[in-house]
Amino acid sequence: MRAGRGDAVAGAVAEAVLAVPGVACLKPGLRGLLRSVLPSGATAARPADGAGSVRHPPRGGSDSPGAEAGGQLTEVPSGTVRAAVRLESDAAGRVVRVHVFLLARHGERAADVAGRARAAAAGAAAVPLSAVEVTVAGIV
Repeated sequence: MRAGRGDAVAGAVAEAVLAVPGVACLKPGLRGLLRSVLPSGATAARPADGAGSVRHPPRGGSDSPGAEAGGQLTEVPSGTVRAAVRLESDAAGRVVRVHVFLLARHGERAADVAGRARAAAAGAAAVPLSAVEVTVAGIV
């Protein structure tokens, strides 16, 4: 599967899952979370004393990735999608398996949220329901 197509499918799956009632957010791994917080162009710098730090250009304003409007994310940072939606493909490049990691909202049954998210992910990735695995990593 070409990277561009995989990113598009992962993005479609992420959007479909985030629209499911009871889904609080996608659960990125630490690396994806850090990538989504740092602005593009951030570079690691090592001062003379050897301690690590991060230098980055000033934020681009309200249209930068992860910018918030009214408490809602305006877009899903790409690092979050890569960490929370994992695709497996066959030799021909067709998606054959989808793994989604998410957090459910407090007061929702995790099994119900996972079932709805699984159906949404299967539809977005155009794979059978049996090819989708959803992990509810927590409740917030």
